[in-house]
Amino acid sequence: MRTALGSLPRLLPLAAALLAVAPASQAQWTFTPMVDLSETYTDNVSLREDDLASNQWVTELRPGFTVSGKTRRTEAYATAEFSKFLYSNKDDRLNLTDSVRRYSAMMKNTIAQDLLYIDFTAGSRRQAILPFGPGAENRFSRANQTDVRSWGVSPYLVRRFGAGTTALLRLSRDSVESSGNSAFGSSMGSTVLFNLAHGVPGQAFSWGLNYVDQQLNNELVGESSSKLFNATMRYQFTRTLAGTASAGYDRYDFEGPGPDEKGHNWSLGAVWAPTLRSSVQASFGRHLYGNTGSLAALHRSRGSVWEIRYADTITSRRSQFLLPATVDTASMLDRLFSANIPDPVVRQRVIQAYMLDNGLPTSLVDNINFLSNRYARQKVLSASLAFNRARSTGVASLYRGESIALSDQRSDSPLLGTQLGTLNDNVRMSGANLLYTYRLNGRSNAFAKADYRYRESLTTGFEDRQRLLSAGVNRRFGRSLQGELELRRRSGGGDIIGRTDYTEHALVASVNMKF
Repeated sequence: MRTALGSLPRLLPLAAALLAVAPASQAQWTFTPMVDLSETYTDNVSLREDDLASNQWVTELRPGFTVSGKTRRTEAYATAEFSKFLYSNKDDRLNLTDSVRRYSAMMKNTIAQDLLYIDFTAGSRRQAILPFGPGAENRFSRANQTDVRSWGVSPYLVRRFGAGTTALLRLSRDSVESSGNSAFGSSMGSTVLFNLAHGVPGQAFSWGLNYVDQQLNNELVGESSSKLFNATMRYQFTRTLAGTASAGYDRYDFEGPGPDEKGHNWSLGAVWAPTLRSSVQASFGRHLYGNTGSLAALHRSRGSVWEIRYADTITSRRSQFLLPATVDTASMLDRLFSANIPDPVVRQRVIQAYMLDNGLPTSLVDNINFLSNRYARQKVLSASLAFNRARSTGVASLYRGESIALSDQRSDSPLLGTQLGTLNDNVRMSGANLLYTYRLNGRSNAFAKADYRYRESLTTGFEDRQRLLSAGVNRRFGRSLQGELELRRRSGGGDIIGRTDYTEHALVASVNMKF
């Protein structure tokens, strides 16, 4: 595994060469360095039980940068930041962390137009180990969290045949590993995807064939694989209404307590799109683990985006560090801002800055994911809203889901230990979060945040709740200097191995400069 990960730097010269493919006159690159200095007073720095709470002054220095660009053949975006913490009383018993780093990068390259492409991704972020208790939202503590790093390389061929037939062959190589937590097995994945689709504008009937073959090697669990074949059909009955159908066969090579690991699947559905701004797509059917269904409803106006989604998938935790989640904050804001910011590169910079300034998660996966070496059936229903008015902007979401483990419980024994061995077997999750920003004037904003999370282990009966309320103001003092003052209250608790409730009050003052 270390040898495979060590080969990643050899990919960087290739990436640099691809960046130089387009003529310099067509390049549009933006590099924005930044630094953030903040001072936090908290009366419970580690979010421990109230009788063990410790007050601290915490100074944080956070340099970082974003870079984005687009040429004739390359589109890229990257962001990185490093946080260094200084405490008024560094007590090792509090399990405080000295630093945190986070980065995310994406690059899409065209090697030969309409034929050969290659994508690169990389990322690192702080992630909760267990779905219960304070996790990555407690930036000062090492308790119940670790850094998860991932990277992926994916070349693919696209070929068009005749009128309306397109073939896609994609090869992917990716890695996911946890820094400082060897109980979450580092893994390498190799995937072959083939898609053949036919559809001609104006014709009612279209079809597609999909085949996915994935091989995984986890250094703790060993090898596993999945092979998925699916055929799809769509018939356009009217301008606004279409019917869909699919049938396929899945095969999973892993040990687990569930039913057979191979079987047929099918679904029937409909797509209704009464306008260009509204659509509903729904299906019902069955796969090898029982009845299933899906829902994707979207309504977009000039100032708002509404979404409702339901998904029932067989997945692994590692895949959720590589793929977007059910609610992708960036894509939702992209649809919201598209009317006012038509340039996609500029719009992406605006969205990333908005998310960074307001502490938004990149996607719902930040709220529902946790470490596990097992496959699971995950069902998630979510509703979300984003709006932009003359003086206010808001993002809100609700979600409810279940994660039912499928593969062998022993693969998580090093992660959970014997006392908590069944804690992650079957987990129910629900929550809500809200961010509201009100523009006081051309330079100042007031904001409020709320977050609620509920977790229940259906196997053990353990429950856990996490709550956050905060409010503050920020002001732009110049073109590149911004200050912020925030007051927050965080609380939570549950009955996991006798843990009692905790409460934290904190005041945060920060200054951010972009160069």
